[in-house]
Amino acid sequence: MKEKNQFNIRWTQITKDTFMYGSILRFKPTETLFENELMPSGIVLHEWKMMTSYEKDTAIPTMPILKKNQTYRFKFEYEVKPVGSIYFKIIFKRRNGTVCKYKIIKGHEEEITMPAEAFSYVVQMINAASRSLVFRQIVIQDVTYKRDPSHIVELSDMHNVDSSSQFATVVFVEDKGIQLEAIRHMHNCILVTKWQHPHMRAVINELKSRLKAYHERYILQFVGYDARSNEMAYAMGAQMDASVFVTPLRHPEFQKQLGTTDTVFNGVALYQPYEDEITPALHLVAPTLNQSHHLLGLDAQWINGGGL
Repeated sequence: MKEKNQFNIRWTQITKDTFMYGSILRFKPTETLFENELMPSGIVLHEWKMMTSYEKDTAIPTMPILKKNQTYRFKFEYEVKPVGSIYFKIIFKRRNGTVCKYKIIKGHEEEITMPAEAFSYVVQMINAASRSLVFRQIVIQDVTYKRDPSHIVELSDMHNVDSSSQFATVVFVEDKGIQLEAIRHMHNCILVTKWQHPHMRAVINELKSRLKAYHERYILQFVGYDARSNEMAYAMGAQMDASVFVTPLRHPEFQKQLGTTDTVFNGVALYQPYEDEITPALHLVAPTLNQSHHLLGLDAQWINGGGL
């Protein structure tokens, strides 16, 4: 436990739920390395449990006890090749061991509420045509006490801080979440989540207000990577007279909702989404991959130097 209301969970043991056939596994002080290029997709790499039976599992519990109806933020800190080629599944179980609910997480961060009927839970890390993995930790934080009810959207702390840079990059995160390795090349990066809302005018006004301090310190840039996040980047770029970096994907209905259909943009840069080499294994799981890996197609020198 690193600080109040926060738990840090590592991968420090081999259990019967660790996939070891043909695997190379190395435990290091701050991370765990896993390699197995021949592992089938859909197979569980490793599983963490809140409750165990030592006679049955020969392992001790590794997950904290969560309070019912309480909301927690799960952060998964890892790097995997190809990007997006693992995902996580949280399974909630009743006292009798039957499943009452589950949640699949394809990004690095998600807010989860412990169901009232759940007695325990497990976290599974599942393969999706990965070749190698560097796993650091799962961070679980009680966020109920920190949430500001007056805010519609959520802004992250700044990632990859570079105090010498005059630019700050704002990325709109799609519903499936974001792979953090997809933004590691972006300096002074701010992630915007929970922005898909029935009243988009209120969302835009709130963003203008909350980004004002950044706008006074930095030259802002707005980034999208899929159809809806591209439209948000267009809209905020127009509102704050900022550069926009987007892929060619558009969402006509969302354009109309935002009122940006006929707006002329002079500061727009189109980039091509990054695509991994499509192997037969990767082709099978392509629909499950997180689309934020498109951000790897955005050149680091371009985005960190202002681009336009």
